[in-house]
Amino acid sequence: MAREDLVLYLTGDLPAAERAELEQRLAVDETLRADLGQARELLASVALQLEPMSPSLQVRGRLLARAQGVAVQPSLGRALAWSAAAAAAVVMLGTVATYQILLRPLVSERAALAEERTAFEMRGADQEQELETLEARLESASLAAREAEHRLALLRSPGLIVAELAGRAAQPDAKARIFWDRDDYRCYLHATELEPAADGEQLVLWLFTDDDRVIAAGTLEPDALGEASLFAEMPRDVKRIIRAIVTSESAEIGDRPAGTEQLHWSNDG
Repeated sequence: MAREDLVLYLTGDLPAAERAELEQRLAVDETLRADLGQARELLASVALQLEPMSPSLQVRGRLLARAQGVAVQPSLGRALAWSAAAAAAVVMLGTVATYQILLRPLVSERAALAEERTAFEMRGADQEQELETLEARLESASLAAREAEHRLALLRSPGLIVAELAGRAAQPDAKARIFWDRDDYRCYLHATELEPAADGEQLVLWLFTDDDRVIAAGTLEPDALGEASLFAEMPRDVKRIIRAIVTSESAEIGDRPAGTEQLHWSNDG
């Protein structure tokens, strides 16, 4: 299939029989469809921007012969119309050749640059996500380091108070130790053999003071081994703590414990 046939097909000047044959080939020939696409793009844009090329006598004669080879001899006016179409087709063929030589490499380079830009943008997005992940991990590590420093300072405090929390009926094997420094307003609890809260509930540490205040110090999340830690700062005006309990509360925590006790300590046992 000659390239001029594709141009004649697009301009509507290809004879019906050849047009049907070409359409059958287009249905199964991917390369031919690609050539047709290039010719269509050419007709839409490139052909209007380049200087036309005059056909050689040999090419002109071949196209004129094809135009005159129809079943019914065309009239002089029709022959002239075919001649004009053939000349236009040859001009287009010259433009196709120019496209192949000059413009196709530029189009390919542009497509390659576009792909490279897209890949670069994707790498940038991935790197940005990695940076956010690293920053989050750094923040988490910094927080853990600060808490470790606070716990160490708390354990070294000369006024450290230590209490043992025993498991209640809901968790008889659980136990915990609580440390606090009344002068520094900090509290640290570590529990072992603690079962997690039921679905929709959470384990809450409550502190009771001798002036009848109740403080929700924080929540506990046991790991797979049943261990849980909690570090919290208490209000500055806290008096002496006389009782500490851990209860299982609903998602909405009130001013006072309402759930079942899991662990318990008081100054009278």
